[in-house]
Amino acid sequence: AMAKKPDAFNQLEPVIPGDLYSQIVLPAFGQAAFKDLSNQTQDALLLTSLALRAYKAETGKYPKTLKELAPRYLTKLPIDPFAPDDSLRYRVDKG
Repeated sequence: AMAKKPDAFNQLEPVIPGDLYSQIVLPAFGQAAFKDLSNQTQDALLLTSLALRAYKAETGKYPKTLKELAPRYLTKLPIDPFAPDDSLRYRVDKG
């Protein structure tokens, strides 16, 4: 599956051949936007991981779905902007 591009990518002017400004500066903005999105995703994964540990500490088991974490452990379910449907993937392994 292909990663979705954040809105910041869609707002950039295309790189114009022969234009030094667009060749140097615009790709840097795209890289910064991607890095920001990546950082937000890592934060969401960390919060979800902590919520899962808290849930297990209280109940003795992991939830069947991430929906069980909201609103007690998470105010809302975080999104994964790199997933086709924006939702984090989650499964409980037997074992």
